[in-house]
Amino acid sequence: MKFKGGFNVRLRGEPSHSIKPLPQCNTLELPLTSTRFNFSIVLVKPGELVFPGDRIAIDSDNFSLPLLAPCKGTVNLDLKGKIIALESIQQMDSTAIDIKKDMPERYQSQGVFGETRYTLVRLGAWQLLFDTKNGSVPDPLDKPQTIIVSLLSLEPFSLHPDVLLKERLSEFIHGLKCLYSLIGDKKIYLILPNIKSKSIDQCYNDLYRNNLIRLVKVPAKYPYSEPEYVAQALPEFDNSPGSAPIWATSVEGVLAIDQALTISHPYLHRHIALGGPACKSSGYVTAVCGYPIKKIKENIGIQGKVRVVQDGILRGKKVDENQVGLDTECQSLTFIEEKSNRDFLGFARLGFTKQSFSNSFLSKIVPNFKEKATTGLQGEHRPCVTCGFCESICPAALLPHLLYRYIQKQRAEEAQQLGLFKCISCGLCSYVCPSKLDLFKTIDQTKKELSTVNKKEEAGS
Repeated sequence: MKFKGGFNVRLRGEPSHSIKPLPQCNTLELPLTSTRFNFSIVLVKPGELVFPGDRIAIDSDNFSLPLLAPCKGTVNLDLKGKIIALESIQQMDSTAIDIKKDMPERYQSQGVFGETRYTLVRLGAWQLLFDTKNGSVPDPLDKPQTIIVSLLSLEPFSLHPDVLLKERLSEFIHGLKCLYSLIGDKKIYLILPNIKSKSIDQCYNDLYRNNLIRLVKVPAKYPYSEPEYVAQALPEFDNSPGSAPIWATSVEGVLAIDQALTISHPYLHRHIALGGPACKSSGYVTAVCGYPIKKIKENIGIQGKVRVVQDGILRGKKVDENQVGLDTECQSLTFIEEKSNRDFLGFARLGFTKQSFSNSFLSKIVPNFKEKATTGLQGEHRPCVTCGFCESICPAALLPHLLYRYIQKQRAEEAQQLGLFKCISCGLCSYVCPSKLDLFKTIDQTKKELSTVNKKEEAGS
C-alpha cells in the first residue's frame, strides 16, 4: 500500500486517556436531526412514559433507523425546535429487548439473516456503520465487498480506540466474529499503526488462524487511519456504478454489535472525547443522547464565549447555538476560543506561537510544538495563488485547487473527470491553504450533491 500526502496537525488540548461518567441531570433534549439522520416520524406523545431502548422516533429516509430513549423519563415534545425532551429522568440499566414482536416483513422474509440485521437496526448498532464511498448509512439487507475497522485515530481531539480496548478487548474480539458472520466469507480489515507489537500479535492470533481478518498497518500520519482512504487501496475496491459497497465502522461500533447480538441490549451509552484549546479539563466521558451541552461545559470548566465543534477539528461541524443536547452521532466535542480581533502588529511577529505547513515560522525550531488554535483566520480570504500545498498534502493525489476552480465555474463534469469522487474529505487542503480558501467544504458539498443526483438517475433508470 503506497501512501501519499498527509500531515499530522499538532494542537493543544488533546484529551487525556481516561474515561469518566458525566454527572446526572434532570432533563435530556434529544435532537431529531444530525449529520446523516432526520428522525421525522415521532412515535411518542407528550406526557408518555418511556423506558431505556424504547423507540421514540424513526428516520423514514434511512431504513427506519430508530432514535432510542436513553433512559426512563416523561416525554415533552418540541417539534418546532426538532427536539424530544425527556423530563424527570431516571438512570436505569438497559435490559434485553425482544425484537421479533415488531420485526417488519422486509426482514422476516430473509430468515436468520434478516433477523440478525434487524437486531442491529432495532438496538441502535446499525447507525455506527457507514458506506466508505459517500458516508451514508448502508442498506441493512445489502451485502458489502468487505468491512474496515480502524484501531487508529489521528485527527486532533478525536476518540482514541485504544482507550476503549484497554478494558473491553475480549468483547471487541467477539464483536469482530459477530461482524464476520454478517458478511459470510468476506475478510474484515483492521487498520493498525505500523509498529511491532507482541500484544497485538497475541490478541489477534486466533483471528489470524481462523482467517477472519487481515491487518492493514499504516504509518501514524493523518489521514492514513481513515477507512475511506484505506478502502481505495484494497484489492476488493470497485467504484463502478452498481458495485457492492465497502462498509466501515469504529471500535465502538464493533462493541455495540457485540452487545446487540450477544445480550440483546441497545446501544445507549456512548463514549465522547472532550478537548480543544479552550478545554481546561479534557478527557473522555460516557454520555447519552440528549445530554445538555451546557452542563458538559460547566463540568469541564469552559468559561467565556467558545465555539463548539463536533467530530473533529479538520472535518467536523460547528454545533448550532440552538442545539441544546448531544445528537445521536456525536463522538467528540472540541472547544475553541472565539476570536474576533486581529493580533496587534501580527505581521511583525516571528511566529513562535504559530504553525505553518510551509515551515515559515520560527516555531519550526521548537521541538514538539503545539499551537493554541482559535477561530481567527489570521487573515482574510484571498484568491488562490497556486502554491501547490493542497496538492502535495492530498492523500488521494488530487489537485484540490483545480477542483475548486472547476466547481466555482459550474464545471462539475470536468471536476468528476479530475477525480472528484476520489476525495476522502480529510480536510487537510483547507488547513494548509495560505489563502484561507475553504477547499474542503466546497469539494465535499459538491461531491455529496452529485452523489445524490447520480443515485436518483440510477433509481430512475
